[in-house]
Amino acid sequence: EFEEFVLGLLDTSADYLNLNGCQSLLLFPEQEFPSSQFDNHSAMHLHHCILDKYKVNCYLAMKEDVTSILDLGSLLTSLEELMEYRFFLPDTFVFNTQNDLHFSEALYPDLTDSHLLDQIRNNLKDQDIFSLRANTEILYQKYVHQVQYSHLYVKYMFSTIYQEIMTQAAPISEMELQTAVETIYGSEDLRDIKDIIFEGIARIDQNSTNHEPTQNRDVDAVKQYIEQYYADDLSLEMLAAKVFLSPHYLSSIFKKQTGCGLNKYIKNVRMQNAKELLTNTHQKISNICTAVGYRNISYFCQNFRDFYGYTPEKYRQYNHKSSVHREEHYATLADT
Repeated sequence: EFEEFVLGLLDTSADYLNLNGCQSLLLFPEQEFPSSQFDNHSAMHLHHCILDKYKVNCYLAMKEDVTSILDLGSLLTSLEELMEYRFFLPDTFVFNTQNDLHFSEALYPDLTDSHLLDQIRNNLKDQDIFSLRANTEILYQKYVHQVQYSHLYVKYMFSTIYQEIMTQAAPISEMELQTAVETIYGSEDLRDIKDIIFEGIARIDQNSTNHEPTQNRDVDAVKQYIEQYYADDLSLEMLAAKVFLSPHYLSSIFKKQTGCGLNKYIKNVRMQNAKELLTNTHQKISNICTAVGYRNISYFCQNFRDFYGYTPEKYRQYNHKSSVHREEHYATLADT
């Protein structure tokens, strides 16, 4: 079924070879015209169709040079090496031997591993949780596109950081520590390793004698960002990245500190600002919708009605009538 589905998506003939339960090989005959070739655009189309039908991400490694059937063994080796770049480029789905996938370290000229590791160790010693998250994030950002490095080296470095972090956190059994380290070494995505590290940092924060001020600072920073940028697209993941927290941990401490969930808080801020604009301006409802962060006017109106009991238009009319009534009342008092 899968073979039929894939071959049916191609605009050109190809031979399909199933390598194992999760890998297949497509072999295309040499094409006379470039427009007939299977290119990056075709590969992304294939990825999207497989994702849509089977709900899984499909990664494709391509070699466009003509290859002899006798060289298939070395071809598979080079394609496997390309596939390993997924660890550093988790949001890239097509890898091509003709693309330059190596990134220059010139992006981080002063951020050597030894310097960052020393900073992280000093942060641990000083219990500076905010700087610890920040420096760990910098180290992650340094390697997220550095495909020329060995997986083993990167995993070793982050597992070392994790073990040092966990010696500062709550007591942890040797088995639990070993399981986490094995998970790091088994990870196929650098983001998963980052999440493990940040969960470890969260444990330090939870057990620190002064973790309440740190949590308050993080929550206050998120609230301030929401109140300033409520018109933008906001998500838990994006806000967590702003304060170097994992989404799960931010969601937990935000609700603990404010008494309401993050999404509810965002909605409260947006509804309050929508009310102010309806009351004090003559802007169109559609403009107010966009100004407070909604992209769909029907969804905005439904949310406003659920929140205030009136549609935006009815609320404006009611507020205007109340205002006129108050002015007439004050005028009557003045005349008497």
